[in-house]
Amino acid sequence: MEALDRVVAALSDGYWHDVTELGRKVAVIEDKLGKALEFLKEYGFIHQSKGSVRLTDEMMRFQQDIKKLEN
Repeated sequence: MEALDRVVAALSDGYWHDVTELGRKVAVIEDKLGKALEFLKEYGFIHQSKGSVRLTDEMMRFQQDIKKLEN
């Protein structure tokens, strides 16, 4: 799922991101962005608060471990 990959990559900095800005940044239409965020939330990969999202600490560690394996 390309949209999901782009969303996770954009969130991998660990900061909070405004959902509207995130959609523009990753060039994903609102419907696909919503589905990607709902998936990530359902599986506990993101925190969501007042129109902003960020990766959970566990997901951040997972991302870092993947990068280590790829190097």
